[in-house]
Parts: sequence; C-alpha cells; structure tokens
Amino acid sequence: MELDEALFFLGDFGLYQTIIYVLICVSGQFTQAWHMLSMAFLGGLPEHHCKVPEGLYLNHSVPSSLVDGRVVYSQCSMYKNVSIDNSTVPCEDGWEYSFQSTIVTEWDLVCVKSALVETSESVFMAGVMVGSLVFGQLSDHFGRLRVWLVSIWLQIVFGVGAAFAQDYYSFTILRFITGALEQGVDIVSYVMATEMFSPARRSFAGVLTTLFWASGIMSLALLAYLLPNWRHLQLLISLFNVIALPYWWVIPESSRWLVSRGRIGEAEEILQKVARFNNKAVPSPMLVSGGGTGKNEIDHTGHQGPDVTPITPGSTGEKDLHMSGSSGASTERKNILDLFRTPRLRKFTLIMMFVWWVNSLIYYGLSLNTDILAGDKYVNFFISGAVEIPAYIISSFVVHS
Repeated sequence: MELDEALFFLGDFGLYQTIIYVLICVSGQFTQAWHMLSMAFLGGLPEHHCKVPEGLYLNHSVPSSLVDGRVVYSQCSMYKNVSIDNSTVPCEDGWEYSFQSTIVTEWDLVCVKSALVETSESVFMAGVMVGSLVFGQLSDHFGRLRVWLVSIWLQIVFGVGAAFAQDYYSFTILRFITGALEQGVDIVSYVMATEMFSPARRSFAGVLTTLFWASGIMSLALLAYLLPNWRHLQLLISLFNVIALPYWWVIPESSRWLVSRGRIGEAEEILQKVARFNNKAVPSPMLVSGGGTGKNEIDHTGHQGPDVTPITPGSTGEKDLHMSGSSGASTERKNILDLFRTPRLRKFTLIMMFVWWVNSLIYYGLSLNTDILAGDKYVNFFISGAVEIPAYIISSFVVHS
C-alpha cells in the first residue's frame, strides 16, 4: 500500500499519534506564541515623569495637566527654574516609573528613545522573516526532526542570553536570532504535525495546532502577571522548552519525508512501531510497490491481508513508491522558486502572500497593543487569545465542509 493508505490503515489520532502530536504542538506552537508576543510585556510602557531633584517637590518641578479628572505629569520635560518662569527643558536626571520591570525602565527607552522599543520588535520580526525563508528549505534537505530540534535547542540558548543582556543592542541582536529560530520551530512543527496523518485528517490536524497557539497566548498573560520582571519572564519562556531535550529519542522523523528521500526501510520501521504501540494488526511490510493491487483484501476468515509485492532496498518497487504522487515524493528537488514558475501557481502564491501579509499586519498590530485598551492589560491580553479558540474551531468545520 502507498504511504497515505498505510497512515489511514494505522488509524488517525491513535494513542501513539496523539502523544507525539501533543508533544510537537506544545514545544512547536504553545511556547512559540510566548516568543512571538512577549514584547507586549517585555517592552511595556509604564507611567513615568522626570526624576525630581533632591529637595524639590514633584508639582514644583514637572509640568502637569488635568486629564479626566486626574493630574497627569509631563513625561519628557521639567521646569528649568520655576522660581523665575515656566520654561522647560528635557529631563536631566532620568525618569521615575510607576513600576521597574521592563526593557523600557531598564534602559530608559522613553521620549527621544521611545521608538527603540518598536525598533526592537521590528528587528525580531525581521528575524522571523529570515527564518521563514531558510528553515523550510533546511527541513526539506536535512529532515524535519533534525532541523526542528536544533532550532529548539538554539532558541533556548539565545533566549536565555536575551534574558541576561546588559544593553539594548545586545538584547535586540539576540531577539533577532531568537525570531529566526522561532520559524525553525513553528513552521517545521506544523509540517511535522500534519504529515503524521492521512489526507482526510491532515487539514483538521493543521487547524488543531492553532488551539495550542491560542492557549499559549492566554498562558502568557498569566505568566506575565506572575513574573512582572522582564528578565524573569524572558528566562521562563526560553527555558520551558528544555522538556524537548530528550525528543530526539522520543519523536520519530516524518515518514513522508523519509519516503521522499527514498529511505523506505526507515519509514517502514516507524509505521511498524506505531502499529505495535497502538496494538494494531498490520501487514509486514506495509509499504509496497505497484506489483500488486496496493489494497487490502478480506480473506475468508475475515482478516485483512495485502495482495501486494513487498519493497526491498534497491528494488524497482522502492523507486515506484518514491515516485508516487500519493506519497508526496518526487525525484526532482523543489525549491521556493517553483511557486512562481507557472502563471496559475504564481497567481495563487502572490494572493496568499498578500493575504498573509494583511492578516499578520492586523493580527500582530492588535495583539501587541492590547495594553492601550481600557481595562487591565493582562485581562485584555488573555481575552485576545481566548477569542481565537472559537474562531479556529469554526474554521475547522468550514475547511471540512
């Protein structure tokens, strides 16, 4: 039988597949929502005003105004000499903040330096863009599992490094690298999760990964509330994925990728392992060439038995399976430029690029700025993640309709 037939025969979302799927989604989706949206708290802007010189009073040193019935002090200026006139100068002795716990308060990223917070997030997103172009190609060449795990392990290292950064520029550089690695974790985990299943369940498995993403957003609000110091928060979201250190011995390589590389024997071993774990009776071998029907026939005892020719390494059957469209394989190596080779494919690619650009612009514009909304910033952020869950569930039914 072909690979897709074998996956269907094993049963979608069996116990083994479910365990592996959850492990992939926790490290590949749940935690990556933390890295992508953590700047909403790492770069939070508290109320602030110029530091008052010793021996002077706040209302005698900093201009103020009445806003909605409360006194609001100027954030970037102070009186030069209030005893003479009301002329002002930029803050001379630094600032006083309503809380001391973000990169803003750490490096005084306010007033003339206020744009540096957004710049840091833009640099992070530039890393995400670079990673999205690189890691998909790397996973096609070196394997899903290898690229995914290396990305996770490196993200831990550079994420922890960002938590101990002593200046704005080293923090921003480390965040750029973390952003690039985020795509090595995120997009490869999505591919790994969907390639585990037969075509009938693949779209459902893909949509289901987003529930882990939304859960990550909601949990980030709780973590930020419990860890108001930005260094502690950055350290936690980076170290959590140490749970992935033993994954090399737990999570198998994608059978689909192995088949695409002609490594049929390894793919067969994984499928047999899944069958044994799920206590599923399957033919051995499962992956076969076109020498038979490729279907399972029912014998007179009621048991299923394959009327097929088994594949042995180097046989023509292995080549037949490698070339099979249903197994997603081809002897000709593809790259990103193939998305633009034909007019029809080029049109769909450009449409999807535009749609994704608009979606990301609005999505992250809203998600990273929930603190400007009325009410508690932690509650607002939690709600922004919670509302995604019904949207994903509805989209799952729409995709299948």
